[in-house]
Amino acid sequence: MRRLSTKVMIACAFGMVLQAAHGGLIETSFTRTLSGDSTAGSPADPIVDDPDDIVNISDGQWFDVLNTFAEVPGGEIFGSSGAGQNTTIDTGTYVGTLFSSASALSNGTALADAFGQSSFEVNFEVDSPMTLIATGSIEVTDSGAGFSGLAELILLDLTPGPATIIAQTTDGAMVFDEEVALNPGIPYALSMLVRSSANRSFAQGSTAGDSDIVFDLAIVPEPSTASCLITLGAMGLWRRKRQRAKNRAD
Repeated sequence: MRRLSTKVMIACAFGMVLQAAHGGLIETSFTRTLSGDSTAGSPADPIVDDPDDIVNISDGQWFDVLNTFAEVPGGEIFGSSGAGQNTTIDTGTYVGTLFSSASALSNGTALADAFGQSSFEVNFEVDSPMTLIATGSIEVTDSGAGFSGLAELILLDLTPGPATIIAQTTDGAMVFDEEVALNPGIPYALSMLVRSSANRSFAQGSTAGDSDIVFDLAIVPEPSTASCLITLGAMGLWRRKRQRAKNRAD
């Protein structure tokens, strides 16, 4: 029996050090990956491969899509996967969507499977107490036996320390609205992942599903810190006005 497949992985990573204008956030790196694999097999029939990637990057907006497809002519056996992300990135603010899908159909005589995954991670530190505000939703949906999915948003302490699971599911949907305190001197990684896998290993029938995450994340000064900065700024302004008034009187 012959097995042929398509397998593609795209990774984009770049290092940087940025001091956030609004406080003590230091971003050290971003990593973005898409990966996919599709397989179909038959003792005699060939396979059609069709990988596809689209990348559009401008003004902090990122849009990537990766598709793989494998089919035995006649459509009785195939595997298909998709993975992508559409995000807008600014220092301390991350908004967008990660998505993946997979489907497989088998006539019971050959293996058919597919796998799609999309991930995004930002590594950072803070030099003053700050807060991560995370809102959004995650969802895994499926139809037919043989599908597995995962959608998760995790804050990692790289010292190493305990991980904070902000949202995670392998089945169904959930909405999240969380605030997490961030402490100076700790290297953090904010990690998002969606994964979809469909398998019809020598079984009759089809399976398909999707895994998605929609997120709106912000890293901001703690309320006490922000209030202190506002108070100090107000005091400085009052002192300058008082000095100008004194100079005019003199």
